[in-house]
Amino acid sequence: MGILDELKQEAERRRTGEHAVLQEEPKEGLWTERLGPKVQDLYEFLKQLTTHLNELKKRIRVVYSLPGYGDVVAQVEPPYSLRATPGSDSVEIAFDCFAQVVSEECPVLETEGLVRTQAVNQVFTKHRLSGLQESRKNANGEVVAGRFQARGRIPLTLAIEAGQALGVARITLTNFYGFAATTRSFRHQQLTPALFDSLGRYLTHDDASFGRENVDEDVRRSLAAKVQREQAKRRIEQDLAEQAVEDEERVRSLMAGSRLVQMIQKLLGR
Repeated sequence: MGILDELKQEAERRRTGEHAVLQEEPKEGLWTERLGPKVQDLYEFLKQLTTHLNELKKRIRVVYSLPGYGDVVAQVEPPYSLRATPGSDSVEIAFDCFAQVVSEECPVLETEGLVRTQAVNQVFTKHRLSGLQESRKNANGEVVAGRFQARGRIPLTLAIEAGQALGVARITLTNFYGFAATTRSFRHQQLTPALFDSLGRYLTHDDASFGRENVDEDVRRSLAAKVQREQAKRRIEQDLAEQAVEDEERVRSLMAGSRLVQMIQKLLGR
């Protein structure tokens, strides 16, 4: 069984456990009397936070690791926006801002070879960044060499879903501490001022602990070992894929050379 299957099963067990706890709690008044008011408190906290960040014109330096390239240095800056979409027994809240890439603080990477250049370019494209400044193409019009330096804006988003049917407040954080998204669910009892403060410090890059689950050290080590094995497996698969592309290029080159020899022989035969 692979790590994805194991993590999926663990997530399912947690969801089942949360569902069981929620079932023990009476549904009557869950939204109007318990969850709804707590989510409203959270919204009011985020509203004040957004106002202060915009008034202070708060700028936050962040660094993202981009595989195959290096560290992308960016600066989160205003405007910070907050909006809520309420329903009869639910609400969706969104907080977002952008991190402007500071290109002059990012490394310059020069690549050689079709596979290497395409791989780096694909990583940039995946994260909606640009960076290919200079390139060299082969006879087929394919980019076989390039000079990269990161440019663009990185979206940072906080999305909150809460409602009677969901039974919890589901918080999803994207791109605050790297190119990734993390999701956590909270029952109304957990939506306290201390949790709001922890979330605020996470959003302003004062403390990253809000986005991490509390996991036993043994479990953490076990998961880390599994991740390393999966990463090693993916590296091998990537190496094989790159080798296949290089072999295909070599075969095409040999075929082109063979055709050229045949043409010369025909001309000489004439």
